[in-house]
Amino acid sequence: MERSAKRYPVTLPVTLVDGAGFTRDVSTSGIFFETERAHSVGETVGLSASLDGATVRYEGSVVRVERINGRFGVAVALTSFRFD
Repeated sequence: MERSAKRYPVTLPVTLVDGAGFTRDVSTSGIFFETERAHSVGETVGLSASLDGATVRYEGSVVRVERINGRFGVAVALTSFRFD
């Protein structure tokens, strides 16, 4: 399967409604982050990250979850993002 947008490896702390984590890669169509809490495929998630003084707010649907060293890697297909 070919990705719809180029992913960029970037590590940013993220805040979720029910936890925190950090990104592994980001694109205009998706984001992959690690966190302590398991998420379910199909679940809608919202998260935010600070980038050069601005806050980026993301929302999307979980498409994949994997175990990574006792944490969870979560791949999200974005439905929206905005800079505040």
